[in-house]
Amino acid sequence: MALEALDLEHTFLVSSEEILQSDSLLLPGVGSFKLAMNRLESRGFVEPIRSFARQGKPLVGICLGMQLLFESSSELGLTNGLGILSGEVIESPGAEQRGPALGWEAVEFESPLKGHHGDYYFAHSFEAKIGGDTLALATSNRDAKTLIAGVRRGSIIGFQFHPEKSGDKGIALLGSTFELLGVRSSGAEDKEGTQQT
Repeated sequence: MALEALDLEHTFLVSSEEILQSDSLLLPGVGSFKLAMNRLESRGFVEPIRSFARQGKPLVGICLGMQLLFESSSELGLTNGLGILSGEVIESPGAEQRGPALGWEAVEFESPLKGHHGDYYFAHSFEAKIGGDTLALATSNRDAKTLIAGVRRGSIIGFQFHPEKSGDKGIALLGSTFELLGVRSSGAEDKEGTQQT
């Protein structure tokens, strides 16, 4: 597991109280936007995640986890998202004909992750269209079109691709991301207490 490789202490959270008490949060995701939001709502996680983000704590979303941070998605019908980031999630052009984008694509990063350019693993049919103060942290090109591959707003970072499935380069990117957000490995912990990711 990627977090173990980075020596990051982590816990799978099962209650809203645990979300609010955590120092940092990783929102992974595989599946559909609507079903994922229904699951978060049924478990009472939506408001705690929003509250967590409002506190300015480190929050990282991966693939569907990144998409859920936005205001809405058209996947399986229009569905409201967490509304933490400005923008919407739309079907990738051509996805209806060719199916999901699966495989490795070149990604270019903006500062402060500029040193992590390279190929990363994607698996998705929908993509983010950002707005407001949400910034593009990384981009990729597909069919001569620029795809938002990473986003950032303050202490919130999201990746459309899967760093955890992208080999050593992906692990290094996650390490730099958590370091950027102030999340330290348990090996770096001393008298300041523990971090939960």
